[in-house]
Amino acid sequence: LDPLESGKGTENTTAYSCAIGLALEELEKEHHINLIPEEIYERYAAAHRKRFMFNTLFLVFINLFLLGGWAGHAFWHKQQTLRIYQNKIAKIQPKIADIKNIQEKQKVIAENMDLEHTAFDVTADIFYRTRDRVRIRQYNFKKSDSVDLDLEVFDRQDQVDYVKDLGESPHFCGVIEPGRSNVHRWPKTFGENLVTQDVSGLTAKICSNKEFK
Repeated sequence: LDPLESGKGTENTTAYSCAIGLALEELEKEHHINLIPEEIYERYAAAHRKRFMFNTLFLVFINLFLLGGWAGHAFWHKQQTLRIYQNKIAKIQPKIADIKNIQEKQKVIAENMDLEHTAFDVTADIFYRTRDRVRIRQYNFKKSDSVDLDLEVFDRQDQVDYVKDLGESPHFCGVIEPGRSNVHRWPKTFGENLVTQDVSGLTAKICSNKEFK
């Protein structure tokens, strides 16, 4: 029995069009029934595409803005760090200069030092070996090279003995050039017939001399 007999319905059948359309859509998924008018659908699709494009461009702009901000901040941070280090370097620059001066002085000292035959050791040994009959008039020390002496002795034998004494020094390796001697006659006010020998150019070569290497 049909509860709604033909011709007795009081409602317009178009009121059921939406329900019928949805029911048919559920029955046949492959055949989609779009009840929205084409004009309205196209207008909605165009608005959707426009909104999607706007959102996409907005996100791109935001990303570019953030990237630019990050790059700017990174550059600013780098400049600040560089400025901080430059200030620190400027503060310690005087100390660096002092260190360089000390290093230069140490270099000069090292270049003028012979640890095995120092000026002090050589000089002390020479004066230890100098007899009472020998007077040193001039003394010239050359690092790692030689010692030049000008002497005054009483006679020729004093010169010979002194050369022998220096030859026994561990600093000269037995190489002694006796130099030249000249007779020095003193005025009579210093004594009757007082004669000494002036020795110049006596050279004792130090063992660290390049000739021995």
